[in-house]
Amino acid sequence: MKSTDIAVIKYYIFSFILLVSGATKLAAQGFVSQSDIRFAEYLVDSRSWNDARFFLNQLTEKNYEEFAQDVYWLQGWNDYQAGWQRRSTLALEKVGESHPNFLKSQFYLNYQRAWLSHNTQDSALLMTAQNSLSQLQTSTSLENELRLILLGGFSLMEQDFDQYDEIREQWAGSFPQLRPHQNQLNELEQLLRNRPQKSPAFAAFLSAILPGSGKWYAGKKGEAIAAFLQVGIPAGITLESYLKSNSLDARTIVAGSFTALFYTANIYGSYWTVRTANNDINDALNNQILFEIHIPVRTVFP
Repeated sequence: MKSTDIAVIKYYIFSFILLVSGATKLAAQGFVSQSDIRFAEYLVDSRSWNDARFFLNQLTEKNYEEFAQDVYWLQGWNDYQAGWQRRSTLALEKVGESHPNFLKSQFYLNYQRAWLSHNTQDSALLMTAQNSLSQLQTSTSLENELRLILLGGFSLMEQDFDQYDEIREQWAGSFPQLRPHQNQLNELEQLLRNRPQKSPAFAAFLSAILPGSGKWYAGKKGEAIAAFLQVGIPAGITLESYLKSNSLDARTIVAGSFTALFYTANIYGSYWTVRTANNDINDALNNQILFEIHIPVRTVFP
């Protein structure tokens, strides 16, 4: 067995013993002590996120009022690192101003609110993040610059360019570790402001005139040709059948029904093709914005 494998096994054995002994001690005492907080910090720092969450949940079932702020902070920080954004925000919201990590908690809390807003389509979360950071009192000029960067990113996610311009004017631009991300946000702002936005309604209108033309407008040339054929073939069969029989016989009615169905679907499909394409572009740009505001937070508050 390799020495690295033995070290890993020893680590997990040691972690298990600490976890069991900590939980046993907690159960015996019935209240939370400073040593419990140190043990929880050890679990979080060692990236044992599931174990840390289990232990911290055990703490909340005891008398933990004296260390409540520490517990909330560790729960939120642990869940953030584990990728449990929703649970992290619920814990970080409880961290009070008296806690040493209050400012750090607020930046991670509001970044995650923006991330959740984007991924759940809940615009209220983004508004809450904006209001919270707008009122946040920072301690240093670096922290204030970071606050303004996040607010600028939030404005871009809402495509509120006037607000973004107002916030950008407040940037000091004097922090080398933040400047590349500010430049990237400016480039994204220009891209969002200048990119042509295609109209779903216009695509539907085009397809109503000529089947498939709405998808051609959307840039889906293959789908446009397919849509034209899907409508055109049954339409041709309908016309041929009617001209031959000079009446609405069964074959004409069936072919006409398929023509009407495909014609309607062609209009509806063109509308949603353009709308989906617009949403996909917005999603990609918002993901880039989130990236450009996330890295500065990790840089200032590692």
